[in-house]
Amino acid sequence: MKTVHKSTIKAQLRKGKPFTGYIAPNKVNSFHIVGGWHIGMDVTFSTIEEMEKIIANYYYYNCIPELGMRVRFWVKS
Repeated sequence: MKTVHKSTIKAQLRKGKPFTGYIAPNKVNSFHIVGGWHIGMDVTFSTIEEMEKIIANYYYYNCIPELGMRVRFWVKS
């Protein structure tokens, strides 16, 4: 698993290319994204507005101090 910056994803979306990957709180180890506790959420974004809406909803329900208070993005490498 490899992390990706939000700005990189936005640039990709502006070019018309959808993003497919995972989101999870920032303190989560990459092992627990698709294995272990399965904390990561599989996502596909087509627009920046869709991305912001999904991130806001995920943040509200999943980001706590123990797991991290920011959302991080991953792709399979």
